[in-house]
Amino acid sequence: EGQTSCLDGGRGNYSTAGSASQIPCAPGTYQPGTGQPSCLDADPGNYVSEPQQFDQTKCSPGAYQPVAGQTSCFSASEGHYAPGFGSPNQLACEPGTYSPSTGSDSCHPADPGYYVTGSGAIEQVACPAGSHQPTPASTGCSPTDQGHYAPQPGTGFQIPCPAGNYQPDLGSEGCLEVEPGHYASGPAATSQTECDAGTYAPEGGLGQCLLAEPGHHVSATGSLTQTACQPGYHQPDPGASSCLETTIGHYTDESGTVEQIPCSPGTYQSTIGATSCLEADYGYHVPNSGSAGQEPCLIGTYQSSTGQSECIDAAPGHFVDTYQEMDGQADCKVAEPGHYVSITGAVFPMACNPGTYQDEVGKMSCKEADIDHFVAESAAADQTKCEEGSAQPDRGQANCIEIDTSPVLAMGAAAAVAVVVLILVYTQSQKKEAPQSRKKIDTDLGHLGDQKRKLRKKRPPEGKRRKRRKRPRRASAGSVLPARIDGLAHLICQRGSAGFREGLPARQSRPAQ
Repeated sequence: EGQTSCLDGGRGNYSTAGSASQIPCAPGTYQPGTGQPSCLDADPGNYVSEPQQFDQTKCSPGAYQPVAGQTSCFSASEGHYAPGFGSPNQLACEPGTYSPSTGSDSCHPADPGYYVTGSGAIEQVACPAGSHQPTPASTGCSPTDQGHYAPQPGTGFQIPCPAGNYQPDLGSEGCLEVEPGHYASGPAATSQTECDAGTYAPEGGLGQCLLAEPGHHVSATGSLTQTACQPGYHQPDPGASSCLETTIGHYTDESGTVEQIPCSPGTYQSTIGATSCLEADYGYHVPNSGSAGQEPCLIGTYQSSTGQSECIDAAPGHFVDTYQEMDGQADCKVAEPGHYVSITGAVFPMACNPGTYQDEVGKMSCKEADIDHFVAESAAADQTKCEEGSAQPDRGQANCIEIDTSPVLAMGAAAAVAVVVLILVYTQSQKKEAPQSRKKIDTDLGHLGDQKRKLRKKRPPEGKRRKRRKRPRRASAGSVLPARIDGLAHLICQRGSAGFREGLPARQSRPAQ
């Protein structure tokens, strides 16, 4: 009573006209000034929890308030968030993020190996097996690449197939093991590869093939096993696709041989791919190892045993120039017919080969069969003439060639006709010339008689007479022409039966009898 003025209401309070006292602002309202007739409502995103407040309070992160004049804030629900102070509304988590709880001021990004497709998600989803996602906050997963796999759900990074495995497909949960005879060398192989020649894989799951061992080879690709070199072959190197034939002077007698073996002294080998060596013959020797041939004993030396590396000097009072296969002999033997000895220090004679013969003893070589002859067997002492209907135009042959005789017969018949014609012509000419010949002979005889009488008259004395020289009688025309015809006929028959053989077609080879 008795006041001349009114008091201003304090902050957090208000007063109306005629009020005897100030009134505190209710919760949800506030008043920052003095002497105010009312309080202010808390703004959205803010609240006033106590009465008589002169300021409002912002909602904390993770909380929001969409309505004014509120005394509290709401916590952001699952799948949502309130990012800062004073949020009037909550926000839904974006795709690729999630919020499994309330009151979140942010959303969780999906972990690698997980994804979130929509907004407002409360959880992330694991990538299925066979897919992967290395990036966080992803909205989806990717299938694994070729050569890779994802064995379980939630794989962030795809796994490359290890050596010995491969994967040709996308989106795989595992890899395939390579088969025997194949390999996959590096990680992330998309296919298996056949083993090359010279290598092999006896089992599956290998990252590389095994090299063929020395003494072995692998000739084909994709092989499961290696193969040992056969006797007569060798291989010193690993990883070979074939074996090497032994060279001359060497041999291998077992499978899987690494190095070829040189023939020892006293033995030799003149061919490749041999499984053994040959012993030096009687009368020969091999002084060195790895020899391709044997050497004959020199003159003055001999060797009565096989497989020797040196020859023996002839003892004093002995010599060596023929042959002798027995020890302790007083002399040497000469080669018999059908045989020959071409070297010194011989222990045995050599038999003549087919196509050759020797009809004498003690010879150094054989004779070749003549034309139209043959020698079918070795060690022959004589040659054999070709049978009728066969021929042999070359020397030194072991058989004759059967010929087609029909052209020969035809030519023989033609020759016979020619002979008959010649005889007829000759006979006719004799008949025509006979009278004239007789006259000529009579005239000559008369003339010769006159000459004889004249000579008798002029005969010298008995002591001075010269001996008359006997003159060879001339063949008359009647004897010369038949002889020529006979010779021509013989020549034609000879040419018809043998002279034309060289141009006749051969039917087939007649084997030696």
